Amino acid sequence: MQPVRSEYASDPDYEELIADFVAVMPERISELELVLGQRAHDELKRKAHQLKGAGGGYGFPELSLLAAQVESACRENRTDDILELTAELISYLRRISV
Repeated sequence: MQPVRSEYASDPDYEELIADFVAVMPERISELELVLGQRAHDELKRKAHQLKGAGGGYGFPELSLLAAQVESACRENRTDDILELTAELISYLRRISV
């Protein structure tokens, strides 16, 4: 799988911010897996909402799109979609690198 890099990766003003964002990815993935396993869809929706905002701010527009889809599935209680879309989101998060 190809690593995913920020659109701002070549901007020295973003270098440290992106590195900090990438450094917390394992923790964010664990949190998503935990709330998904607990079927805590309200909490999953909240975490997806946070990632949606962060994606754009850190130069990962696809992250924003994927997180928005998870958020929407949670809001509409589409259980099958929640599982599939969260798996896609987690897969994407695992590919994010500096």
